[in-house]
Amino acid sequence: LSKEEIRQKGSAVLVEGYMDLITLYQAGIKNVVASSGTAFTSDQAHLLSRYAEKVYLFFDADSAGQSATFRSVDLLFGEGLEVFVVSLDPGEDPDSFVRKFGKLAVEQKIKQAQSYIDFKFESLGKDFSQLTMREQENVIRDLAETAKKIADEIRRSLFVKKIAQRFRM
Repeated sequence: LSKEEIRQKGSAVLVEGYMDLITLYQAGIKNVVASSGTAFTSDQAHLLSRYAEKVYLFFDADSAGQSATFRSVDLLFGEGLEVFVVSLDPGEDPDSFVRKFGKLAVEQKIKQAQSYIDFKFESLGKDFSQLTMREQENVIRDLAETAKKIADEIRRSLFVKKIAQRFRM
C-alpha cells in the first residue's frame, strides 16, 4: 500500500512495529513501512532502495529503539540510501506520538530528523573529546564499519568527510 507514496516522495518512514505503521498510515503518513523489530533484513533494505532515496528511522524512544536504529543503518547505507533519525521524547513511540499530536506534528518531526552521523554524535551522552581513547576508538571503528558498507566511492568519501567534520578529527 505504501509503495507508490514512497516512490512519489522519494522517502520512506521506517517504524518498528505494525501498530506504528497502521496508526501513521491512518493519520495520513502513507510512505510508512514496518521492520517488525529486529527482523529488518538486507532484502527489505534492497526493496526500499528501489523506491526511495531517503529513509527516516522513526523508532521508539527507548534502548530497544536505539538498538534497532544502529542495527538497520548498515543495511540501509549498504543499499545506497541516505539515513535520517527521527527523535522522540523518552517514553514515546510513533503510535502514541501521532495519537497525541497528530499528522502535522509527525511531519514536523520528520523535517527535524537528524542525519545518522549527527544522531550517533548526540547519542554519545557527552562530547566526543571527553570520551576515553578506547571509547573514541570504538565509535570511530563503528562508523568505519558503516562507511565500508557504502559501495559508491563518492558517497562513501562524503560520509567519511562528514564524520571527520562532526567529530572534529
